[in-house]
Amino acid sequence: GRAGAGLVGGCGIFSFTLRKADGAELGLNVSHTSDDRCLCVEGIREGGAVEAWNRQCGVGTSFAEKAVFPGDRIISVNQVCYDPCKMLQECRDKQLLKLTIARGNVPLPAPPQELRADASEFVPGSNSKPKNNKNKEEEEVSPPPGI
Repeated sequence: GRAGAGLVGGCGIFSFTLRKADGAELGLNVSHTSDDRCLCVEGIREGGAVEAWNRQCGVGTSFAEKAVFPGDRIISVNQVCYDPCKMLQECRDKQLLKLTIARGNVPLPAPPQELRADASEFVPGSNSKPKNNKNKEEEEVSPPPGI
């Protein structure tokens, strides 16, 4: 059968949702570099939600390919994509987590449509006020507070 072939030791992108128990940790050691848009899984800690998930995804089940392994890359947590700091915050703050994982050397998907829409809405909104040309020049010289 082909059931065992899947992603194990292979490449691909998959998602799953898990719920952390009260007070429990996700139980992942992750790393990211300043120019990396993903969280790289370095290890799985005992007693965490991911270790429990991996046990549930035992070899021989149809979920075996969705177990998390060192070397996997987390590309989104819930609605947060390609922003390692915000993804880490989401993992700490939320109990219900939808993780999207990339395994192997696969091309990463574009961010979801909602994110692209937000970005494209922001640009026309800032350009649609021609009366503020003087303010725009000032903004370029001195960035707005908080950035």
